[in-house]
Amino acid sequence: MKVTGSILLALFVIVGGYWICSTQSHNEIAIYENVIEQTNKPSPAQDISHQDSSNVDKTVQGENPEILNNTPINPPEERYSAELQWIEMVEDENLSAIDTMHHLQPMLSHSEAVLRLAAVNAISGYKHSEINHTLIDALYDPNPVIRATVVESLSMQMNDSMIAYIEPALYDPNLQVRIAAIWAIAELESEQGVYALAALLSDQNDDIRLNAVAALGEIGRETSMHYLNNLRHDSEERIRRNVAAILDEIAIDF
Repeated sequence: MKVTGSILLALFVIVGGYWICSTQSHNEIAIYENVIEQTNKPSPAQDISHQDSSNVDKTVQGENPEILNNTPINPPEERYSAELQWIEMVEDENLSAIDTMHHLQPMLSHSEAVLRLAAVNAISGYKHSEINHTLIDALYDPNPVIRATVVESLSMQMNDSMIAYIEPALYDPNLQVRIAAIWAIAELESEQGVYALAALLSDQNDDIRLNAVAALGEIGRETSMHYLNNLRHDSEERIRRNVAAILDEIAIDF
C-alpha cells in the first residue's frame, strides 16, 4: 500500500506540474501573439499616411484639387542650401583655376540647374584654358539662364577667339540668350564681332535687330557705321531713330 500510495503521489505531482507548465506556456503564447498583433497594427501615423494616400488618389482623379494646390514645394535654393554654401566657400578660397575646377566639377555636371549655375559663376572669373573649355561645353546646357550666363562669362575672358564660340548663341532658341550673346560680342569690341552682329540686322525679330544696332554702336568702329548707314531708311521707326542717334554719336567721337 505504501508503494501504491507513493506511485499515486508521484503521478499527481507529474500531472499537476504538466498542467502548470501547460497553462504558463499557453499564457506566454497568448502574450507573444498579442505583441505580434500590436506590432503589425498600423500606427496612428501610418493611418494618417494611408488616409493621405487616399486623398492623393482622389486629387489625381480630380475629386480633391485643393490638396495639390496647397502642397508646399521647397525652392532649389532651400533644398540645396548646403551645396550652394560649399560652392561659395570654394569660390572664397581663392584657389588656382585647376583646383577650383577639381572641386566644382561635380556641381558643374549636377542634375539641378541652380547648382550648375552657381558653379559656372564661381569659375567665370578665371582666365585659363581649362576654364574656357568647361564654359564652352556649358553653352549647350539645357537651361537658358545658364547658357546666357556662360556667354557673358566667355566675354569676360577678353579674348577675340571666344567670338567663334559665342557666335552660335546669336541664334539660340531663347531670346534672352541671343541678346546676351549680342552684348557679349560687343564687349570684346572686335572687327570680327562687327561682322557677326551685322548678320542680325535683317533678323525677323525686332528686339534682336534693336540690340544688334545698339551693340554695333557700342563697338563704334567705322565698319559699324557702314552697316548702320544702310538702316537709315529702315521700315521700323524704332530702328531708324536709334540708328540716327548712334551715327550722330559715332560721328562726334570720330
